[in-house]
Amino acid sequence: MQNHDLFTVHAGAAESVQLKRVDVEPLNFVTGQSGYEVLIDNIPRRITQVKVDLGKKEVGFRMDGIPFTCQIEDASDLLIKALGMDQNVAARVDAIHAPMPGLVLEVLVVPEDVVHAGQPLLILQAMKMENVIKAPVDLIIKEVFISRGEKVNKDAVLLSCNSEES
Repeated sequence: MQNHDLFTVHAGAAESVQLKRVDVEPLNFVTGQSGYEVLIDNIPRRITQVKVDLGKKEVGFRMDGIPFTCQIEDASDLLIKALGMDQNVAARVDAIHAPMPGLVLEVLVVPEDVVHAGQPLLILQAMKMENVIKAPVDLIIKEVFISRGEKVNKDAVLLSCNSEES
C-alpha cells in the first residue's frame, strides 16, 4: 500500500472521521460488499479494504481504488501537538555545548568520527563528579574545540558536528 500525506485520520466520534480538517459524513456500509460510501466535500467516495493497526496508529484503505495509509491522532496526540511537543528538536544538531562549567577529563572523539545516539563523546568533571556527555542523535564529528585538562564554561561549544539526517 502506498503512503500518501493527503489525509490525517483523527480518532473521534464512532460515526465520523476527519480527513485533513474536512468532516466526512457518517460511514454507510455498502450492502453485500466490503466497503463504505462517504461524502467528502459533497463528493461521494467509495472506501474499501479498511485495515486498522492500533499498535502503529494507522488506518489503511483504498478510496476509489487508490491505496492510502493514514495516521490516527487521538486526544493525547492532539494535545501534544497543540503544546508544540511533537517537534523532534534533537533531529538536527550542529554543535555540542557544555551543560555546566567544568574540567574536561577526556575527549573520546576526533573529527570525522561517526557516532550513534547515546554514545559517549567526552567526560566533563563538575563539582567533583564525572559527567559523561553523550550524543543526542547519530552524528558526524566535524571539529573538536576542547582538549583534556581544559576548563570550560556553561554553554561553551565543545564540538561541531552534523546530524546524520541532515
